[in-house]
Amino acid sequence: MKTLSVLALAARQRVYKLLALILLLALAQGALFWRYIGGFGTATGLESAVRESRMSLALLAVFLLLFFLFCREGSERGGSHPGYTLARLGTGEFGAMLCAAAANAACFLVLWAAAAGVGLGLCALGARAMPADARNAQTVFLAFYRSSYLHSLLPMADWTRALRVVVLCLACGLGAASFSFWRRRRAAPVLAAFCAVGAPVCFSGEMALPVLDVCIVLVGLFACGCSIFQMYHAYPPCDSKDPEVNWDAP
Repeated sequence: MKTLSVLALAARQRVYKLLALILLLALAQGALFWRYIGGFGTATGLESAVRESRMSLALLAVFLLLFFLFCREGSERGGSHPGYTLARLGTGEFGAMLCAAAANAACFLVLWAAAAGVGLGLCALGARAMPADARNAQTVFLAFYRSSYLHSLLPMADWTRALRVVVLCLACGLGAASFSFWRRRRAAPVLAAFCAVGAPVCFSGEMALPVLDVCIVLVGLFACGCSIFQMYHAYPPCDSKDPEVNWDAP
């Protein structure tokens, strides 16, 4: 019950940021996509419109912005010391960090699902705007199959790409949660830096490369495992400014 309470608190702290950024993403991608459709015609196909409108860059920007906002959760700023409060929770600081990581990962997955919904809706509207001789019942399906960006959003039967997306969200969730954990110990948040640099690199990519997807999955899982191991052994010692804080207190 203590873990569920901390997890619910972490979710409440993040849900409004997530909803605001989903709305921003929908507006930005809609403007980019429809500007291309209106300016260059529709005969070139939906996947060309998606590629030329740079919709993937809008999702990447929103994804990294959400990652930055989550990194700020629990950080010491304005003279506050949230580490003291976290240490007194029933789960302890390490348990609270894992709850925050779970909430972060869930938010990243919801953002990804929302981006898939936005992409599907825009493609459906774009197909309606295409000339009758340039579209058919399979137009939207083929766009999601042939476009690397759309295929990453909705991998369908491509299980390696779907697994890559899940591991990316898990790694970024843990990396954002571990940022404040390590900053309170005056240590470098290695996983957060790894995610900030690695997310744009593996954000999309060409299709038909399951080996690359599997390699990214293995690297991501290894990085998460190493990070959890290091944090577990770093807990509870911390550079506390309050000598009376008992980090083992329930």
